[in-house]
Amino acid sequence: MKSHIIKNGKIIDKPTSTEFWLEIQRIKNMITKQNNEVEQILGKALRFPWYKDDQKNFPGAIEKNGVCVGDEVIESLAEIAAQKIYTLEKDLIYQKELLQIINE
Repeated sequence: MKSHIIKNGKIIDKPTSTEFWLEIQRIKNMITKQNNEVEQILGKALRFPWYKDDQKNFPGAIEKNGVCVGDEVIESLAEIAAQKIYTLEKDLIYQKELLQIINE
């Protein structure tokens, strides 16, 4: 199997082991950054606690530090969000049905 990487916009057909390792690290860093961003988006939407609000355990934390999702990962956060959406939709349907009964 022929391996290659892209470096500075150019394809390198026979990368050195160092170039290959650096490319793997670059991709891992990109994925980690993206996962952290998604965790923060979901954590904020799910109202996880802010680091800035717990100065005892996170001294000097500011809003930029985001929310603490604990041991949750993007998949488990997505599952929590999906369950919350489902529950809210069920509640909304129930409320609409009650309103319809009241208005009859």
